[in-house]
Amino acid sequence: MDKRGLLVGVYTVLTGGLESEGLARDVVRRIQALRKEADFEIDDTIVTYYVGDGAVMEVFVEEAEYIMAETLSVELVRGEAPGGAVVKEYVIDGLAVRLGLVKS
Repeated sequence: MDKRGLLVGVYTVLTGGLESEGLARDVVRRIQALRKEADFEIDDTIVTYYVGDGAVMEVFVEEAEYIMAETLSVELVRGEAPGGAVVKEYVIDGLAVRLGLVKS
């Protein structure tokens, strides 16, 4: 067996697209956790309201289709949730976001 060393290099810089996708996955996890806290049924469709730091607001626009599909959101609304919504604040990678959910 040859005993020569092997060197492998890995490029670890994240592109903007990868960062956006990662943040979108984190947002989806928070929405799913909030759905569970609210005792929504697994097949309930919802309207998701959101406000937060700039990067979080952008991810809701850039990754809207993915977020809606994964969370059964029929609409993503930029702004404060109405009365009666289930609301919770989160910090994701140092970015603040307040989510509100309403059954549709």
